Amino acid sequence: MANAGVRDQTIKAQLIYMSYFDEVQNFNAESYADLFVVAPNDSDLIAAINSTYGLDIDYDEFVRTYTFVMNSTINAFMFTDTGTKNCADLAAWADNAYISGWGYMNGFIGERNETDRIRYADNAGLVLGYLNYSPTDKEFDSAYSTLVYTEQGGIDTMPEVAGIGLFDGSQHGIYVGNGEVVYSSESVGYVTKEPVSNGSWTSWCTYEGIEYPQEVEDAIESLSGESSSE
Repeated sequence: MANAGVRDQTIKAQLIYMSYFDEVQNFNAESYADLFVVAPNDSDLIAAINSTYGLDIDYDEFVRTYTFVMNSTINAFMFTDTGTKNCADLAAWADNAYISGWGYMNGFIGERNETDRIRYADNAGLVLGYLNYSPTDKEFDSAYSTLVYTEQGGIDTMPEVAGIGLFDGSQHGIYVGNGEVVYSSESVGYVTKEPVSNGSWTSWCTYEGIEYPQEVEDAIESLSGESSSE
């Protein structure tokens, strides 16, 4: 999966293989991984696996099982650099929380609730969870207790970089690419995803503790120069 460039989908591949491939003969891991590369979404992936291996995996059953498994763990395969706290991995963290069905609960940053065993994060906690989570130890610490952010400019000035923060005046979202933002919503009760173009997001921001690529630093410098000349 790593060689195919889809390392972040390793748990999904393992789950499908362990659940449905008992009778499959002449299995080839590279060909299997390629199906994850070309499938545009999970529905097409399951259809391709069924067709290729003569299986009858029910998509809805797969989604229920996969969501449960992903909620039970934190996907160690999603991180590109476990030695830093960077915006690419923050985007992966947010998207993983959405895929895994995290709920909204005040004071949570991604831990499992001992009562229902579901992972929760409040709005700021979605970012704080990434800052406080150690992929090596697979535990949360308390290094960051408050989300410190800097509004940099309007949405129309935002560079196309996954992991940038979005702000609507009261709540934060994480840009995950493809014009979409993930955030933990108190009103709907869980981590959700929507197009940035829905219109509620008014500015983009950076977070203390997160490293950003040069493209973001250049955008900040450009905006600073514009402010100085006005």
